[in-house]
Amino acid sequence: MSTIVFRIQDKRLIVTDRDNQNHIVDFLWSIAEVRPIASVLVVMLEPDPGACYNENVFGLNEDAKIIWQIPPRRHVSQDSPYTGLSVSDAELTAYNWSGRQLTIDPSTGAVLSETIGK
Repeated sequence: MSTIVFRIQDKRLIVTDRDNQNHIVDFLWSIAEVRPIASVLVVMLEPDPGACYNENVFGLNEDAKIIWQIPPRRHVSQDSPYTGLSVSDAELTAYNWSGRQLTIDPSTGAVLSETIGK
């Protein structure tokens, strides 16, 4: 398994492939966090306050193509983006402002489980 080489420039993600070619993805908001998991880069954006953009987590392949986006959910608060990511046993957990936790298969974006805490 190879490591995906990337760098962040505010709203821009630059991924360098095996042939040393750069692939650029420009997002609408700043990139808050990137987690490489196997052959996927999980990207969490930081939407502007009040933007009500709750589907702010994406999975990208090694060529910087978006292969999934976190699915819409009904939230307690209308403005409830995901604010944290963790990885355990090759599973991704995304945490949002309202206390929702989604466990996600990082290669497909499929939701494996959902809980609400807080």
